[in-house]
Amino acid sequence: MPTTKTIQLFKFEELSENAQAKVLDNERYINVDGDFWYDYDGKTGFSSDEIKKYHLKGKEADDLLTYKKLYFDLDRGQYIQFIGCEFNHEETARKYLGIPKKLWDNINWHFTNRDFGGSSHENTKIVFECLYDDRDFNEKEQKIIDQAVERFDNKVFEAWKGLRDSYEYATSDEEVKNTIEANDYTFREDGTMENI
Repeated sequence: MPTTKTIQLFKFEELSENAQAKVLDNERYINVDGDFWYDYDGKTGFSSDEIKKYHLKGKEADDLLTYKKLYFDLDRGQYIQFIGCEFNHEETARKYLGIPKKLWDNINWHFTNRDFGGSSHENTKIVFECLYDDRDFNEKEQKIIDQAVERFDNKVFEAWKGLRDSYEYATSDEEVKNTIEANDYTFREDGTMENI
């Protein structure tokens, strides 16, 4: 005759402090297991101060960029790359980058993502080129372009910081605990999660 073993299960809040700490460590990445945690709009969005400063309205105030894919590293590499990106609204981009209309109409731009032999990456960059092959930017134009490149770099870096902050929040004790409690997980006395 088979024997039956009874196992007592506990809610998270019923566990000892040591067992709770073990659960939090074991389930640290429960909220970032998959890509849903960063699949959201607003990565290159504008702050309320920027919206006011650049007089953005309606769709102008949406993200600076739209893109097809996103690659990033929040660890040692610390990069974010927007693949297949373009400006969401060209006039907004011009205003935000601080490029006068006359100059804007005489430049080409493209976005780059550098990969150094598969081991190191770089944030998405913007490159401006003079529309006409027979001339370069004059000193004043070059200064405007340099400032625009720096402003774009800062916006991309803000997007990386936003991802990092989301990741840190999702893996915090508080948020891991919230997920455990919301899903009504149960544990053995030593903090081992019970799969039933």
